[in-house]
This record gives sequence, structure tokens and C-alpha cells, in this order.
Amino acid sequence: MNPRLLRHIGFWAAYLLLMGYLSGRYDFRFGVAYYSELLQLPAKMGVTYLVFYWLETRPGESVLRLGLRILAVFCIAVFANRLLMYVYLHPTFYADQYGMIFWHFDRILFTFIDIGTPVAAATAIKMSRFRQASRLREQQLIQEKLQSELKFLRAQTNPHFLFNTLNSAYALARKEAPRTAEALLRLSKLLRFILYDCAKPQIPLSDEAKVIHYLIELEKLRYGDRLQVTYEEQIDDASQPIAPLLLLPFVENAFKHGASESRFSTNIAIRLHLENGRLHFEVRNDKEPDEAGAETEGLGLRNVQRQLELLYPGAYELKIDAENKEFCIHLFILVDGRR
Repeated sequence: MNPRLLRHIGFWAAYLLLMGYLSGRYDFRFGVAYYSELLQLPAKMGVTYLVFYWLETRPGESVLRLGLRILAVFCIAVFANRLLMYVYLHPTFYADQYGMIFWHFDRILFTFIDIGTPVAAATAIKMSRFRQASRLREQQLIQEKLQSELKFLRAQTNPHFLFNTLNSAYALARKEAPRTAEALLRLSKLLRFILYDCAKPQIPLSDEAKVIHYLIELEKLRYGDRLQVTYEEQIDDASQPIAPLLLLPFVENAFKHGASESRFSTNIAIRLHLENGRLHFEVRNDKEPDEAGAETEGLGLRNVQRQLELLYPGAYELKIDAENKEFCIHLFILVDGRR
């Protein structure tokens, strides 16, 4: 059965049960009370559905005119209800309890309220459902906007990373280094990761760590003995999911502003630690003293900071220290969502 029809049937069944109980508890004649409410139900249903589906604001119609039309419908329903009570219900079931005057003001006012009760209840339910649906639509729009922004950021980051990696292979090719083929092999693995794995919302942390290894080996081929890289890895769950290409830009940034812009030996220290769903990623690199602040302004770091805001809101902390001769980042993420 149509879920909407079931909701309507459920509403009127609940209303009938409640009003029959409230009417019958005064003299404990519940059978009469429920029968009386059942006979009055069509008029109440008619008013409710007329207000909902017919008495809507028409183009150019004033609120006053709409109110008068609703009032007219209520008056007709009240008249029909009083007529039913006067002609049938009162003489049959209530004549021995009290007399009845058709145009009694208090009874007419009570009938207005009685008929207006299901209208008010149905309106409240409809407004609540409307607000809930609006809230869900708003959340969906926000989520779609964030996903679009995330895709845009990754679309910027990937070519940026690829460009810098190609520069490394190009530098080796110009030197006619015998290890250029090995560098191109490393580059092909990085490209495979960018083209395929980065399209997924999450990948195992071990895959991200593997790509970091590829980049380290590629840069070692480029810079040779003047680059010293220390890599430390402690992971208690290699399958822990993480957003792809989230850690790599920090490593790339260290090579770009460390080894690439220095004429001397460069030390880079990378530490990846995961314990109980808490990730700590640390990257340190030497830098020239006059480069203070330059590494915090690159496209890669700006994008990855924004990605962290979108992917791990309230669940990450990024610290950047740019001392005189060393640049260091500390990234903390609750990757499993626990607080």
C-alpha cells in the first residue's frame, strides 16, 4: 500500500481513538462516543483536506480573502455538525442527559474548536515533515558542495604534484644519468596511484605509505649523496583507511623547499605513526634561513589544509614550525573518528 495513504489512515485512526476516549470518559459510554465521533469524522476530514489541498493562496489573492474562504468552509462544517447533532445524535443518545439549542453560542464555539483540532494537528505534522525535508535537502546540498570543492582541490593538487615529479625525472634525463630508467619506473608507479587510487574516497594507510616510499626513492635518484632521508614507520593497522594523497604533499613540499632550493647537503626526516586510530605524521627538512614562511604558502599545502577541513572536521590538528634553519610539520588525525 502507498506509504502516504498509510500515514493518512494512521493519522485519522489515532485521532478517532483519542477523541472517542476523551468524549466517552465522562459517562463511560465509549461505544456511543466512538460512534458519534465516527459520524462526525467526514466533516472534519473534509475541512482538513480542503484547507490543505484546495484553499491555497491564489495568484494575486490577499491573505484576508484566503482567510474568509477558510472561515466559510469552517462555518459550513460547523453547521453540518450541529445539524447532525440536533437531528440524530442528541435525540438518539443524549436526550436524557441535557437539552439542546441549535444556535447555542458556547456549543457552536466548541464545535469550531473541535473541527479545528485535526486541522491544527495535521498542519503541525505537515510543517514538521516539511522542515525535516528542507533540512535534509540543505544537508545534501552542503554535502554536494563540499564534495565538489574536494574534487576541485584534488584536481588542482594532482597536476601540481605531477609537475614537480616530472621535473625530478627531467633533471635526471638531462644529466644522462644511468638510473633514469629506474626513475621513470618510480614515476610510473606514482602516476598509477594518482590516476586510479586517488579516485577512491579512501585507501589503506599502507598504500599511502608505499607511495611515500616511491617518492623518496625517486628524489634520492635525483639528488644523490647530498640528500639524506630518514624514514620511520610505526603502524599498528596497515588497513586503516585514509583519504588518498593527504600525506604526500607534505613530503613533496619538503623535497621542493629543502633539497631543491639548497646548494648544500639536505636532511629530511619523515615519521609516520599510527596507534589505536590516532595518526601522527611528522616531516622535517633543512632550509635556507631567508626562506622563512615560503613553504607555508604553496598551492599544495593550502589545498591539503582545506582537504583536512573538509574530510576530518574537528578531528585533526596541523602544526607548522618554520624556524631559522628547519621547517617542520606535525599532523595529527583521528582517522577512525574516535574522540
